[in-house]
Amino acid sequence: MTTLVKGPTTGGFLVWEVLRDYTRETVTLASGAGKLTPGTVLGRITSGGKYTVLTPGASNGSQNAAGLLWGAADATDADGGAARSKHLDGTAFDIAMSNHDPVAFEQAARAVGFLGFGFYPRSGFIHIDLGPARTWGGRFPVRATAFAEETPPVRETLADSRTMKGSSAAD
Repeated sequence: MTTLVKGPTTGGFLVWEVLRDYTRETVTLASGAGKLTPGTVLGRITSGGKYTVLTPGASNGSQNAAGLLWGAADATDADGGAARSKHLDGTAFDIAMSNHDPVAFEQAARAVGFLGFGFYPRSGFIHIDLGPARTWGGRFPVRATAFAEETPPVRETLADSRTMKGSSAAD
């Protein structure tokens, strides 16, 4: 019987993100780091701020764990990373779709001016940015059970405000 082995996949090492105290930054990998696989533990070199494979015996900063590599990267010859990433100037976001309807989310994002859309259904998120109009990645599959339609919250008028009348929600 043939045994099939599946190698590491983008973000596949991440099973659960508790507390959500993380970031998905775009970083620069130091040249010479080699061909790296998803999930590689990275250390940050103090001088220059580039990242490389965690090196416990080093004294340049890379001996301290600073992150995990999300996807495969080749930093064999030149520094790697998306130098012009919209994340670096605060005009790009990666939004988890676990509790959002991807179609409705895309429509809402386009309606407010986002033009760049990256779809990552296997990793469960959509990338949106304010860069030039472009789209990449495969669409999310249609869910067997549709999301419930969201209704906007009811706005309270100032005249009817419990606060203005001197009462609270507990009254």
